[in-house]
Amino acid sequence: MAKKVRSDSSVDHQMKMIGERVRELRRQKNQNYEAWSYLNGINKVSLNRIERGENVTMKMLLEILKKLDVSVQDFFKDIR
Repeated sequence: MAKKVRSDSSVDHQMKMIGERVRELRRQKNQNYEAWSYLNGINKVSLNRIERGENVTMKMLLEILKKLDVSVQDFFKDIR
């Protein structure tokens, strides 16, 4: 019996959506990622990776959401 291979394309899409949402919320604060990361104590390289949809830890995402003043529920409401 052949082993079923899981496609990560939907996960990749969701990661991109998370990154785009973080970028959108940050831009609503009228700050570029370097200034925002500096003012909020977030490593700018990490923030840049997150906004590009690359790997993110739950801890880092929760820290960013707290600094953006956005609840987890509100953040994920439009991400599918």
